[in-house]
Amino acid sequence: MKYRAYFLAAIACLVICCSACAEEADTAYYTGEVKDGVYINRAIGAEAYFDDNWRVLSQKDIAALMGLAASSSPTLEELVKRNMPVFVVAAKDGTANVNIVIVKVGAQMMELLSDPDSVFMDMFIGGAEQGVSKMYTEMGVKDFTVERIKTKFLGTEHPGVFSKAQVNQLITQYQKQVVCFSGEYAITLTVTSLVTDKTDDMLAMFRKLSNQ
Repeated sequence: MKYRAYFLAAIACLVICCSACAEEADTAYYTGEVKDGVYINRAIGAEAYFDDNWRVLSQKDIAALMGLAASSSPTLEELVKRNMPVFVVAAKDGTANVNIVIVKVGAQMMELLSDPDSVFMDMFIGGAEQGVSKMYTEMGVKDFTVERIKTKFLGTEHPGVFSKAQVNQLITQYQKQVVCFSGEYAITLTVTSLVTDKTDDMLAMFRKLSNQ
């Protein structure tokens, strides 16, 4: 079975009305990097080990999947402008993937989003919820549910979105988005699995950095 179409659709991007260009920043700090087989992202204070059952995609691989011009080392500004995932790892059997997308919201919006129960946070997560619904609609999927959630990640509660979609008679897709904030950026970690819901197990693969 070919999973390319599923994989492309599973790379979800937030639709944010207040988008802005990224300024110069330490790209690796926000995008994360792989060291000695371990993915480390200091912006969200997390690390994860992916064994031989997973394949970490290069930025050229990600660009090719999205039909964009390839760049081996894009800047954070380029990644944000192009809505490209900054990190993608996929199960080799095609049944699961993890991706991270970054959106710059700016200092003013970050201040408004500091209250997790504010109307601004409600609007922000509402945009993510609509984005997932749009993704399934464009895939031609009619049987799906999308709901806003608050979920534990690295021991802290984060806002997010959970969805379940009957892609076809045999395949059910489960997806959970967790939104973290760092600096002036919203960092969305999306875990997706097919057939069975492994989203919580996939989130549990991430652990807090020992020095944070």
